[in-house]
Amino acid sequence: MKNKNFAILLTGQIISLFGSAIQRFSLSLYILDLTGSAVIFANILALSMAPYVFFAPIAGFICDRYSRKMIMVILDLLSGLTAAICAFFLMQGSQSIGMISITMFILSSLSTVYAPAVTSSIPQVVDNSSLVRANSLVQQIASMSNFIGPVVAGLLYSMLGIRFVILINAASFLFSASLESLMDIPNPKSDQCENTKSWGRLVLDDSISGFSYLLKNKPTITRMIAIAGFFNLFLVPVFSVGSPYIIKVILEMSSHTYGFAEGVIALGMIAGGFVMSINPFFSEIKSVYRILFLSSLSLLIMGASLFIPFEHSHYRWVSLVVFTLGGSFIMFALGVSNVVTASYVQQEIPFEMMGKTTAISTAFATICIPLGQMGFGRLLEIFDTRVGFLILIASALKLLATYMVKWNVGKIP
Repeated sequence: MKNKNFAILLTGQIISLFGSAIQRFSLSLYILDLTGSAVIFANILALSMAPYVFFAPIAGFICDRYSRKMIMVILDLLSGLTAAICAFFLMQGSQSIGMISITMFILSSLSTVYAPAVTSSIPQVVDNSSLVRANSLVQQIASMSNFIGPVVAGLLYSMLGIRFVILINAASFLFSASLESLMDIPNPKSDQCENTKSWGRLVLDDSISGFSYLLKNKPTITRMIAIAGFFNLFLVPVFSVGSPYIIKVILEMSSHTYGFAEGVIALGMIAGGFVMSINPFFSEIKSVYRILFLSSLSLLIMGASLFIPFEHSHYRWVSLVVFTLGGSFIMFALGVSNVVTASYVQQEIPFEMMGKTTAISTAFATICIPLGQMGFGRLLEIFDTRVGFLILIASALKLLATYMVKWNVGKIP
């Protein structure tokens, strides 16, 4: 029964995540084609991240009290409906950046609740001894979607346009919902005395209790969340804002080339998840910092590659190759560390606390992303062709964050 549920969970993830990856990449191309501005592009991405910060406490409350299966089904249905409405307006000739921003905001809001529901369901459908491999497979699915998604999106966007890409995503959400309805996941236990409290009060109590639990009982995990937020402040913008702007605008590459480069970068995380599912050589949380040190060096090399003169096209291709391969190794390191960290947290946190603590960690780790994206977008337009300096600064900060990881895991008994 557990294997059946996990198989359905994985299949649903494959369908919805692939559709989302194709749409996300296509919308990035669409926004850059419409505006050509790193600041506007970064601000829209930052807006789409805001729900992860503001709605995470509500997500934890919902996931700890209601059927996680029904949460996934309903949210996939709503996501499909949202994408279909967006496609309808685009087919009517609308090219409003505001409409695209609203769509991305709504989809991100729904994803804010969906992600904790999936994460907190994994320990319910697999044994503790299989958590590392289960999380590796989930990581591989997400990474594979980010690998194939950009490649497919680059072709579909060029051939069919943004309207049909979003329609495809709408269909993927609806099909995923139909599959998830077949799962059998136990409902969380509810506290009868909570019926006397208001919904808002329950959400507040949940947030306070989850944060207090982490702070008092799991200080190592609390520090992991804080360090993840620090990572997200400078590392996520390098790839979410910097990568498309550098490849499309600075290096003057085509949408097809950009899609291929993004796919190769995402391939690194697939490799990391695959290696961990076959041979979890870094399954010990205390040793995970080692591969993060190597990825800091990789980011340094990526920054150095952007100092190559761009007067000749073949020099731009050299920079592209180095930047892409460096990014791929960083994703490999993150794929390994994410699997190890997620498995450690799932073994340390009890089931009844999983939803609220997952939501709190999402909020804390994510709150730095929009700040970093908006700041990075402005810095990109200021530095322009000297963007290599920004990447070098990011590599120094990543090295500092890795030393923080080493210190933190050293506190584990």
